[in-house]
Formats: sequence, C-alpha cells, structure tokens
Amino acid sequence: MEVNFPNSMHKNKVSASIIAVAKDEGAYLAEWVFHHLYFGFSEIHILINRTADTSGDILDCIKKKHGNVYYHVVDDIINGFINKSSSLSQVQSKLYLMWYRKKIIKNDYALIVDIDEFWTPLDFETDISQFIIGLSSPPVLSFEWACKLNESLFSRPYQQINELSRNIHVKSMFNTSLSVKKIGPHHIESDSTFQVMANGHQMDMGPHVQSSEMEGPLKRAFILHRLWRSQPEYIAHSFKSNPLAEGKFLSHNGIVMKGNRRGYHVPKQFTTYFNILQDNLDDYENRYNVFLDNTGIRELIVESQKMVVDRFNKGVKFIQSYSAENSQVKDFSRNVDLEKAKIDISNFTKAHN
Repeated sequence: MEVNFPNSMHKNKVSASIIAVAKDEGAYLAEWVFHHLYFGFSEIHILINRTADTSGDILDCIKKKHGNVYYHVVDDIINGFINKSSSLSQVQSKLYLMWYRKKIIKNDYALIVDIDEFWTPLDFETDISQFIIGLSSPPVLSFEWACKLNESLFSRPYQQINELSRNIHVKSMFNTSLSVKKIGPHHIESDSTFQVMANGHQMDMGPHVQSSEMEGPLKRAFILHRLWRSQPEYIAHSFKSNPLAEGKFLSHNGIVMKGNRRGYHVPKQFTTYFNILQDNLDDYENRYNVFLDNTGIRELIVESQKMVVDRFNKGVKFIQSYSAENSQVKDFSRNVDLEKAKIDISNFTKAHN
C-alpha cells in the first residue's frame, strides 16, 4: 500500500519547501518528515551535521520511496563556520543563508524550522498550499510557537487532546522571490516590509508577536514545538555535544550541559488546548504506520532511540556529579522527577532488549 500525500494529488498550487538542520535526530526524523509530507510540503531538505546515529540510513530509506525528500551532510561547512562564530544561532543563520543562496530551493515558499517543530493547521486538515493561498500569498508569513506539554517517552507528536504552552516567538515562512539578507532562527531580514500572522493580520517585522496575541484563541496554523518532550528526553537532549558550548557552560569529563535549560516545562505560560477530530487523527496515524512499513525503518528508529537512552544515562551521571545546590544544575532540574525518568528508561530498555 502506498501513501498518497497532498502534494502528489494536486497540481497548480503554491509550492513550499521546509528546511531543518539535524544532529543525531534519528529517533525523530521519520515522524517529522512524514508530518510535513502529509501536510503538502513539496520538498523537504535536512542538513545533517556531526551525526553518529542512524539518521543517514533512515533518510536513505525514505528517499527511495519519496524522491522529494533530500538530505545533505554539512559537517565541513559547519566546522568552517564554528571557527569564525561565537554562537550556535550565528552558525545556523550563516548555514541557512548560504543554503538558500545556492538556489537549491525551487519552490515558491520556504520555511526553516528544527526537527522538534511541526507546522500544524488548526483543523488538522488544510495543507500548506491551501493555507498560503487562503491568505493571498503574503511575502512573509509567521506562525506562533505552541510548546507541547505532558509527553511520554518517544510518544507520537499528537493526541486527540493536546495541552500546549503558547509562546510569543514565531517561525517565519517567506516567498523565495524576496531578496533575503539574513535568515535567523525566528524571522528573516529582506526587502519586504510586510509580515503577517496566521490569521492574516499584519505584524511588526521581527521574531515575535505582542504578548497580547497569546490571550486570544490559537490562530489558523501554528508551530507545534516539542521543546521538552518527555522528562528522559529533556535530560538526554540537554547533553548533545556542542563545540560552541565548551568552556561556556557547565561541563564534566567532556560532556557539556546546554546553558539555555531552565527546567522541565519552564517557562509554562498561556496554557491552552488543541483538539483534533478523531477521524483526522486516525487517518494521520494510519498513514504514518503505512509510511513506516513502506520504508522499512522501524528498527533503525529504535537504534537511534537507544542512543537517546545512552545520552540520558550520561546526563544523569553528569547531574549527580555536581551538588544539588549548584545553581545551573538546580535550574536545569526544576520539575524533573529523576526517579520516574529512570523507570521510564528502564521500561523502554526491557522492551527492546
């Protein structure tokens, strides 16, 4: 059985690419790729860097079935930027702009996100082309963050009822005909002075909306941000190697803890709920299972999940090597139930041995 995605069934629509940088994201790439194919993105580009898990194998299998999924190893480019830059955001911005200027992106629009960010229509049905056309194809279109709460270990991104913590930051999609000067993690600098939100209202040019926007209902589309995932994953993802962080943040035996972690579900603000019709969710999940079967990547995903477990175990040793009163460890550990996280990891390990 083949999976038919919106882009393959409709012609003469606005086309959109989605681009992400990924490092050791093999546990999550398949669901992210599937999701954006499902909602009609014409091309998917993933920039793989300094990766030791099964990401490349997973993407090779996907590409055999879906020729509009591309991945590119950018280690040499990243390493060159690291020698000249002082922050991860600077490195990413340079990489995004260089990649955009290569003219590899042939579609009408481009959206740059991370692998934990999912473009999400409020009705869980409208595809990206229909959405852009419905807003009269603006030059820059910005989607607010909504951070997913209460996830379990390696859970699927959506349930019928989803608790979210809204955030003023946006991710911006832009028309590829623009003269782009800078691509940041949240917005672009270009020759356009017109930027709209997902409800079609114009907003100030920049990386975030006014906080008053959080008081209204969710707009017609948003970015589901899996910022924390489960508690074990929150710990594991905070200990990915990062040469730009060495010497700047807390470290022990060559392991560096991310410096921008202030606790699990912190800050939690503007909480709301996003509900999906059961029929829509069932269709989404059924198609995802067919996607996994057709690409034959289930075991490869589990291999990468085991690497997440390994990072968790290293992270726990790191945390326990410091006093609980250390200010950075104290901030990082806020709302973390370490014993429960260990039980979740133990159950996963038993199920996959």
